[in-house]
Amino acid sequence: MKRILSLILAAIMLLSVIAVSASAAGSNAYGELSGDGKVTATDALIVLQHVVGKTAIAENLQKYADVDGVGGITSTDALLILQFSVGKIEKLPTFELDDRELLFDLPDTLIHNGAYTYDTTADNSFIITGEGLAEKTIYVFSDGTFNAANANVKKDTARFIYSLQGLINRDFGISHTAILYSGTVDSWLEYMMEDGNFFNGYNIVEIKKFDAFMSTFKAQIEQCGIVLWDPQAPATANVAQTICGLDGYLPVKYDTGTRSFYTKLMAYKEADKGAYKLTVKQNLCGMFTTAVKGQKIADTDLVSTGSVKCDPYIWALDKYMDRCSSKYIAYIVDGAVAVDGNPISQRGDAGSPGSTCLPNLDYLLARRCFFFDLTCFPNEAPCDDPNQELGTDAATMNKIFQAVYDRNNGNQITQMMGFPPWWLKYTTHGNLGSQEPTTLEWMTVEVMTAYNCAKEADAAHPCSMTNGSAYYKYVSTTKEFKNNGASSTEAFDSNTYYFLFYLGDYDSSAWLKTHVANFWDDEKRGSIPMMWAFNPNLSYRVPMVFDYVYENASANDYFVAGEGAGYVIPSALYKDHNIYDFTKRTNPDGMKAWIEYSKPFYKTFDMDITGFIINGRSQIDLRIMSAYNQFSPVGSFSNSTSMKLVERDGTPYVYLQNGVGHTAADRERSVLAMHKYMSGTMKAYNFGAYRTICASPTQTYELAQAFIEYEAARGKTVKLVDPYTFFRLIKESGQAQSIN
Repeated sequence: MKRILSLILAAIMLLSVIAVSASAAGSNAYGELSGDGKVTATDALIVLQHVVGKTAIAENLQKYADVDGVGGITSTDALLILQFSVGKIEKLPTFELDDRELLFDLPDTLIHNGAYTYDTTADNSFIITGEGLAEKTIYVFSDGTFNAANANVKKDTARFIYSLQGLINRDFGISHTAILYSGTVDSWLEYMMEDGNFFNGYNIVEIKKFDAFMSTFKAQIEQCGIVLWDPQAPATANVAQTICGLDGYLPVKYDTGTRSFYTKLMAYKEADKGAYKLTVKQNLCGMFTTAVKGQKIADTDLVSTGSVKCDPYIWALDKYMDRCSSKYIAYIVDGAVAVDGNPISQRGDAGSPGSTCLPNLDYLLARRCFFFDLTCFPNEAPCDDPNQELGTDAATMNKIFQAVYDRNNGNQITQMMGFPPWWLKYTTHGNLGSQEPTTLEWMTVEVMTAYNCAKEADAAHPCSMTNGSAYYKYVSTTKEFKNNGASSTEAFDSNTYYFLFYLGDYDSSAWLKTHVANFWDDEKRGSIPMMWAFNPNLSYRVPMVFDYVYENASANDYFVAGEGAGYVIPSALYKDHNIYDFTKRTNPDGMKAWIEYSKPFYKTFDMDITGFIINGRSQIDLRIMSAYNQFSPVGSFSNSTSMKLVERDGTPYVYLQNGVGHTAADRERSVLAMHKYMSGTMKAYNFGAYRTICASPTQTYELAQAFIEYEAARGKTVKLVDPYTFFRLIKESGQAQSIN
C-alpha cells in the first residue's frame, strides 16, 4: 500500500509541475475538489492528502471525492481521478449501473449485489464475446459433458467448463443474452423462469456431450485461450483461476498423457475436430518447482519462501492482487485433488468434482477473486507441503489477507468465500494434521476476521454449489421483504418453560439452496413457529432463494440472521485480539466497518435478531453487545457459556444449546439433552434455545412434540414460541441479568 501511495504521489507531483490540462467538469462534479471547475492532478493530490491525514476535505465535498462509490475516500479514488485527468479513462465510475450498455432494461431491485455494475475495485477490462450465442437462451449442460474414464480427467474437464461458465455468465446482459446452467432443468431454474420472474421467456438448449459443448462455445474458447498450470506445483491451479478471472485464459493442467484432458483439448486444433485456434496464452509450468529460500521468485525481485506451494501465491500477489476484487476473495482447494499420484487426489473424499469444490469456480471467477488454499495453523507443516519451514503457509495467508485489507484501507468488509478443506487436508480427519476440523474452522475465521473478512462458508457437505454465476444474475422481483412479528400476546408464566429452535446452518449458499428447495414444500412447515437462520449476505449469490422464501412464508416462519450478515468471530475485529496464542490483530479496530456492512442487510430483509454469534474461544463482551445492538436490537443468541441470559441496554442475549439432533434415530437422545439443558444449564431461567442443523420442518415438529410430551409426563409445562414472543417474555420475566 505504501508503494502504491508513493507511486500515485510521484505521478501527481510530476503532472502538477508540468500543468497537464484536464477534462472540463462543472462545479461540484465528481472528482472536482479544488473549485476551479476542472478535474486535474491537483484534485487527485487533494484526495491523497485526505487519505494520509495531511489535510481534510470539507464534509460537504466528500461525496465528490468518493468517485468509485465504494468504501469511502481511498487511494483508489485518487488514482481514478488522476487517470481521468490525463485521459487514461473516459469517465469516472459512480455507484450506478455498468457504464457498458446493457442489452435489456434492468428492473428495480432491492438486492443490489453488483451483478450489473462495475466492481470498481477490480480490473473489468476483459469482456467475453457473444458470437454464436442465441438470444435469450439458457444453455443447460449435463453431467455427460464431464464424462471421462479417469476421475482426475473428469475434474480437469469440470475446471475448464465451470471456468468458461463463469466468464460467460459474468458478461450476461453486456455482450450477450445467453446464460450457462449446469446439471438439469431443476426447481430453481423453473422458479426463475416463471411468469413475472427475471428469466421468464428464455429458451432452453440442452448440451449433453463435451463435443457439443466445444462446438457451441467455439468462439468464446478461442477468444479466451488457455493458461497452463503445473501439476508439480498444484497451487498454480489457483493462480491460473485468478488469471482466468482477470484475463479470461481458461485453466488447463499440463499433462501430455494420451488420455489427459490437455491432450484431448489439443485435438480440437486438428481439422477433424473443427480446426480450433487454441492458444496457450500463459504457461506457469516450471516457474516454482525449484523454490529455494532466499533466492528470487521467477519473474520478480521477490525472495522465495522456499515452498513450492507458497511461492506461486507470493508471485500472484505481486502480479495480480491489485487487479482482483477487494470485495471478494476465494478459499478453495488447489489442483492437488486432480493430480495423478498426489496423495490428496487419492483420498476417497476427492473422488468427484463436487467434493473438491470445483462447481464453485464459476461464481468465484465471476467475482474476479484472488484464489488461495493454505492453512492458518503455524505450528506444524501442512500435509500437502511437509518440508516447508514452519509457519510459511500461515505467513502467506496473512500476506494475502493484509493485501486485501490494505486495498480497502480498512474501511470495508471483504466477503471470503470458501472453507478450510478439512475433509482433504490439514486436520485430524484422515490423520492429516493435529487440529480438529472445528478448531481449524474457528482459527481460520478468527484470522480472516482480523483482516476485516466475513466468511460465506462453503463447508462440507455440500461444499459445492453449481450455477452461482447464473443465480446472481437473477434480479429479485420482491418489492418488500417483510418478516413476521410476534404471534402471541400472552403474559409471562413462571410455571412455563419457553423454548425455540434455531434452524440452521445457513451460512452457505450451497446449504441454503439445497435444503430450502425441499423444506418449503414440507407439510409441517407453518404448523409451529420456526426460526430460520439465513445469513443475509448469501443474497449476493442466491437472490432467488430469498425471493422464494419470503414470497411463500407462512405466518409461523421467522427470518433471523445466522452468525450475522456473514460469519465472523467478532472479538477479532478489535485491535490486539489474541488469536489462538499464535498471532494478534495488528490492524485498527474493524467493528465500525462490520456494523456498516451489516446494517443494510438487516434492513433489506427486515431482520433484527442474530441467531448465533460464534465468538470462538472468547466470551461475548460489552463492546460486542453494544455493536450488535445497533443492527440486532430485538435480541441475539450466542455460544458464550458464561452469559446464559443477560441484557445489554434492553437487548437480551441468550446462550444457544449447540447441536441438537433431529432425526428419528437421534430423537430420544436429543430430548434427554434438551431436558438436561433445561433442568441444568438453564435451571434458574424459564427460557431455552436449541440449535439444529439442516432439520426439516417435519423433523422439527416431531422433536418439539416429543420434548413437550416428555416434560408433560413429568409434570412440566413447556411451550414452543416464536423468537419475538421469546424475547418479549424474557423482558417481562426480569430474569436477564443487566450488564450495562
